[in-house]
Amino acid sequence: MSASSKAKTTRKRYTPEEKKEITDFVAKYDSANGRGGKSAAVKKFGISPISLSSWIGAKASPSATAGKRGRKPGSKNVKQLVGSKGNFSSKIKVLTSLAAEIDNVESKLGQLKAKFNSLKASL
Repeated sequence: MSASSKAKTTRKRYTPEEKKEITDFVAKYDSANGRGGKSAAVKKFGISPISLSSWIGAKASPSATAGKRGRKPGSKNVKQLVGSKGNFSSKIKVLTSLAAEIDNVESKLGQLKAKFNSLKASL
C-alpha cells in the first residue's frame, strides 16, 4: 500500500481561548457538583480526556513542574555517607553501624511477619 492511498488524519487544534473556556467549564462544573467536570467537558466539547487533563495540570501549576525535571547537573543519586577522602577506619565505623541497623530492622521485620502470619492463619 502506498503512502498516498492512506487517509490523512487531522486533529483539531485548540486556541488558548478555547482551552480557557473548556478548563473554566470544568472548574465551574466541579465547584457546582463536586466532581465529574472532566467527563462532562469530554462529552460536551468532544475533546480527548488526556488533552483535557494536561491542560488542567498546566493551568493549575505552571511553575510547579518548571525546572524540576531530572537531576541537577553535578549531583549524585546516592547520598554519600563518608567523603571520598575519609580514612579507612571511619568507613569501617559507618559500615559497622549500618550493619547493626540492618540487623535491627531485619529482626523487627521477622517479628512483624510472624505476627502477620499468625493473624492470617486465624482468619
